[in-house]
Amino acid sequence: MTLSKQETIDKILSFSYEELANWIRSRLHGDDGYFSIYEGHETNLSKFLAEAFHHIKNNKFRSNFIEILDDLTIEVWSYTRDKKQIEKNKEYIYELLSLCGRIKEIEDKSTLYRIAQSGKLKGFKAYDRDLHLMLLRALASYQVSGDYDFWIDQMRDDFNKYYANAAFYALLNRKYRLDILFEHIVIFIERFQDDIDLELGISALIDEYGEREIKVRFKGIESNLSFRQKEAVNNALVEAGHEPVYKLEAVEEELGYEVAAPRAQYIAAPTPKYKAGATLKEKAVEIFKLMGYEVDLNRRIAGHSIDIFLKKKKSIGNRHECWICFCDTGKRRVGKAAIHNLYPIREAVREELEKQPGMCDDCQAIIISEKGFTKEAIEAAKVYYIELKTLQQLAGDLQDFHQRHIQLIQKDQEAE
Repeated sequence: MTLSKQETIDKILSFSYEELANWIRSRLHGDDGYFSIYEGHETNLSKFLAEAFHHIKNNKFRSNFIEILDDLTIEVWSYTRDKKQIEKNKEYIYELLSLCGRIKEIEDKSTLYRIAQSGKLKGFKAYDRDLHLMLLRALASYQVSGDYDFWIDQMRDDFNKYYANAAFYALLNRKYRLDILFEHIVIFIERFQDDIDLELGISALIDEYGEREIKVRFKGIESNLSFRQKEAVNNALVEAGHEPVYKLEAVEEELGYEVAAPRAQYIAAPTPKYKAGATLKEKAVEIFKLMGYEVDLNRRIAGHSIDIFLKKKKSIGNRHECWICFCDTGKRRVGKAAIHNLYPIREAVREELEKQPGMCDDCQAIIISEKGFTKEAIEAAKVYYIELKTLQQLAGDLQDFHQRHIQLIQKDQEAE
């Protein structure tokens, strides 16, 4: 018998402490993210468990839940001693880290911090997500205590440029002195000078400290920035609704700050071939095909017309990774209303796809926009776990996908 979401939550509430601990552990270790005992409508385990936690008022249940999470993070720490254990349990670790990132009340943050310091999760991915990055983002959102030198090291790390993003917000959230953050902010600027991340970072600084203070700080590091970096800061300020801070001539000599070159040797990904006059949707399709997705245009699911439906068989098991994609060609940046409108569509599509045996796990949603996204839209997308990309960012994902593919081939060749 299939239980409703509320019936499943009620069943969880009836568990004893030991039953709850065993259930959480076994569900996170579950088959492709599905409940093997209680079938609710949510197939994303970490999200379902987080929702259960936040909507249940029973204090004893909440205390038990937190205590169990603390025990499970200690268990993950034990896995880091052996790479084979991490590889074997990487999907479980993904779900647990995702769950911890959603529940800020977790008490034993020191274990997660210790795992991050060890760097043992670097290079491991589950569901195409970097486990070390997930851990850094959780710690940044906790405002976890720790030596700021650790976060500076993450900002400098060339293994994944998004470590710098998590480190930036960790330093901001912890309210370290601004001179510490601005001593290293050139790295952040260099990493994201063509991305929306720079605009969001500068907006966050202004929200926290005020426009005047932040512009004074940027003027103070002007001599450390190249022409391209100053141009990127100006553009980010304008996109965020502020006046630029630097007066730039048409040509300016590059100045002396250099960010360390990435250690990895990158091989360029295949270039998408766009036909003349290609639309945003057509360009996105070409990129998705190069990333190995089966593409279905203008598909109708659950009464909704989907611009692009994406499907790709998972490396483990017989199920598929699925996405619904919408392309926005408006003259303005996408606002939060689009996110709120997309959420019920995604849920309806998920429910419809779940009726098809072997179809997909936890269908995700993505919006691709020509003009980008407002800050409010990005914040709303985080709440609903909806991906937002410009075409340029999607092309960057293609490069990352291709690089991982090359690394896997090299790894197999070395093993031979």
